[in-house]
Amino acid sequence: DDNDRWLHQIPGSRELAATVSAMDGLDAYNELLHIDSDVTYTPRMSAAEQRARTELARSFEVAEQSRVVWPMPNTGMTVVTAVCDGYSSEIAEAWGETLPRAVFAFFDAKSLTVSLRRSPDCDFDLAHLAAQFGGGGHAAAAGCELTELRRRIAESLAATVAQAIAS
Repeated sequence: DDNDRWLHQIPGSRELAATVSAMDGLDAYNELLHIDSDVTYTPRMSAAEQRARTELARSFEVAEQSRVVWPMPNTGMTVVTAVCDGYSSEIAEAWGETLPRAVFAFFDAKSLTVSLRRSPDCDFDLAHLAAQFGGGGHAAAAGCELTELRRRIAESLAATVAQAIAS
């Protein structure tokens, strides 16, 4: 993520990365092979860019609705958790602008994994944290699978549905 923050300082690089990731690998490769020096988007790239914008907005919406902020006074850090639908790095970057010394843990509904990120001023080693759960990554961005979390979600859903049926 620290590397991505540097790369994304190039105007248009963030949008191009999202556009390419929204395309099929071979389509993206072929489109990039024929792109001009002004990086003029082809019709396929424009459609992919719109899809990426829509997906990103949806993921931000889901994350905001599920956001939990957990202050940790003894450490000076804050843990922020949420459910997202992809784009965990983008959400963490946006939230990290207003939350100092924050560790973000997102349950990604797209991959069914936990994505760990940190605010730019936080030096907590996320690779070490992820390793405690059998995952990996690097200091600023890591991830893991928490299969028991999936079970807790299903149990909560069962209780909610059962309560609605009973009432």
